Parts: sequence; structure tokens; C-alpha cells
Amino acid sequence: MNTRSMTRTAAGIAAVGLAAGMLAGCSADNGDTPQEPGGDAEQITLTWWHNATSDPLQGLWEDVAAEFEAMHEGLTIEVTGYQNEDLQRTLIPNALVSGNAPDVFMVWPGGEVRSQAEAGHLRDLSSLTDTIDALGASVNPWQLDGVQYGLPYTFGATGIWYNTEQYAEAGITAPPTTLAELEDAVAKLQAAGFTPFSVGAGDGWPAGHWWYQFAIGACGQAVLQTAIPELDFSDPCWVTAGEQLEAFVASDPFNSGFLATPLRPAPTAPRASSPTATPRPSSWARGTRASSDRSRRTRPCRSGSAGIPSPPPAATPS
Repeated sequence: MNTRSMTRTAAGIAAVGLAAGMLAGCSADNGDTPQEPGGDAEQITLTWWHNATSDPLQGLWEDVAAEFEAMHEGLTIEVTGYQNEDLQRTLIPNALVSGNAPDVFMVWPGGEVRSQAEAGHLRDLSSLTDTIDALGASVNPWQLDGVQYGLPYTFGATGIWYNTEQYAEAGITAPPTTLAELEDAVAKLQAAGFTPFSVGAGDGWPAGHWWYQFAIGACGQAVLQTAIPELDFSDPCWVTAGEQLEAFVASDPFNSGFLATPLRPAPTAPRASSPTATPRPSSWARGTRASSDRSRRTRPCRSGSAGIPSPPPAATPS
């Protein structure tokens, strides 16, 4: 693993416009001091793994790498895109353990950063103060004990896309903003013959986002900030969140067979043969949805403390 220019590379990549997600750098394992390529310096190759497997994002990252190479003579960046879950769950963990990890890679915040940093796999990027200060509080999920291990290139809120035509036909004049309003909307959509929500729970994580939002709403930020790093889930709010989600699922709000359904691209979710009023992607689906003619009749909404219309900390089901 070549880590000679990692600090400068991380700073440079941020400077030339990686404007969305999270970059982490592998830690140096040989004590080398990073040096700038060019002049009489040796040729340096850096590897970069990301999660874009199609355009426009895949082409954008290739352009960014080419631009950075042009700024630094003697530097070559090998850029490879992988499917997101394969990258995070299999490829990166295996590469880190093998000692042959990429120099720069994308990583989820939270537990992944903690475990990788504690194992000594990640480089301390805290010296990139100008970039960190410019990004503000969005860098916090990639910090551990005050040390910065990654830099986000995008930051988006979870939410829902709703079908304006189906909502209007069901008599819903505005997106729900509380749990009670959400439950009322579900009932109205079902009465109008629509499936209220679609979710590809067969892939696991899409269903997990429903649990996250109920937990955020029931527990609040202060509890989350303490409970997650310490793995302390003794607060009764966690049980409350589970009970609220259980009650919501019991109202049959999801597509038939949702537990076995894989995630589908957001624009294909509302289909005439299986009408779905509210697919449940987030900001990652914005580009895909915008390219579809279905975008003319769908809108994003974000309301309540939990991103989806879910209970604020003090709310209880009605």
C-alpha cells in the first residue's frame, strides 16, 4: 500500500471538488513522510475506491482524479467503483485486514469508522483544518475522540417521495408531519386503493431506515449521541420506538411481500399495476428520480424530527 502522499491527496481531492459523501485514508504503516510527487520524486500510484458504478457520478470521479493527476506530476490515481453494499460490507473490511487496502476509500460513518480507526487502519486527517472548518458540523460523524478520520463530500437528509396525484385523489391536502397524521394518511390511501408505502426490505437496509426514523423521533439527538458509541440502549425510548414501529407495520402500510422485495430504482416504485403512493428513498435517489418522467408527479418531503413523518420526541401514537 502506497501512502506517501495521503495527507496532501486527501486535502487536494477535497479542494478540487469532491463535493459529496465521505473519504477516508489508510494509515501509514511504514513511517514514511508524505511527499509531493513531481520533479525528481519517484512515480506514485494511489488507489481510490468509491461507490459509483454508473454515470453521471462515475464519470465525475474519473474527471476529478484526472484533474488532480494534472496538478501533481508523477502521480497516478487508480479509480474503481463498486456496488455500495459490496464495497462497505465486504471489499473494504477484507482489504483492511489483508494489509492491501486502497489509499482513499468511501466509508459509512459511525460504527465502521470507529472499528476501523480503533484497529489502526485509518489516517488522522485532523491537520486538514481549513477543509474541516469549511465543512462545519457535517464532519462530526467521521470523528472519534476528537480525531478526524474522514471528510464528507455530501450530506443529505432522509425523507420520502410522495405521489401528488395519488395523495390528492385520496383527499390528502398536505404531507403528514406527525405520527397521527401519517396513520391517517395511510388509512386514506388504502381506502382509495393505493399502497401507501413501498420498501425493498429484502435488502435489509431500506427497512432499517424506517426503524432509524422511529428511533430518532422517540429518543432524540442527545440520547442517540450517548447510546450509539457506548452501545447503551437502556433508555426506555428504544422500546417505545419499537412499539411504535410495530404498530405502524400492523396497519399494513407497505407493498405486498415487502420483506422479500429487493430495492428497486426509485422511479420504478410507483407502478400502475401496483400503485404506490410513497416510495421511501432519500437524497441518494434524487438524481435517478429527476431523470424519470415520473418526477413530474412526485415530490420529496421532509417533515417532523425523524425525516419521515414520524413522532417527535414527545409524541405518542394516537
